[in-house]
Amino acid sequence: KKFEGYSKSVYACQAGISTVGWGFTQVKRVKNVHHADKIFHGLVKELYQQVEAKYPNFTYFQKAAITSLLYNTGDLEKIDRSSFIKELKAGRTDKAAAALMRWNKVRVNGKLVTSKGLTNRRAFEARLVTGKISKVDYFMLKNEVGEQYLKSKR
Repeated sequence: KKFEGYSKSVYACQAGISTVGWGFTQVKRVKNVHHADKIFHGLVKELYQQVEAKYPNFTYFQKAAITSLLYNTGDLEKIDRSSFIKELKAGRTDKAAAALMRWNKVRVNGKLVTSKGLTNRRAFEARLVTGKISKVDYFMLKNEVGEQYLKSKR
């Protein structure tokens, strides 16, 4: 959620797509932040389950990074074909993190443009992939997807 930001009103994101809530592009409106939180947690849970099924041997943090990328892109098959996943499967986490950092662009008027917001988001995800996260990162992630995190620890 930190990288999406919340908006009760519909707005056009950097790519010109109608967006509301916590970066929702498939939701037409939210009643309030609590309603948006409920939608968000449902979406994250569903996406995490897809990632868990496809990559059961990755660490929780690696799966969290992929879930975040999937939330943002909506295309698990494209992610699976990427150099990011190929490097991660090979155990080269630093190279996987570098490959992930290239997913920082949006299409604006037909051209790919580097997004500062996506660059920041990918830097956080890259720390998850390598396991080089701070306590602040850890607790932010745990708070945002706490229920799913606790279930994965059982």
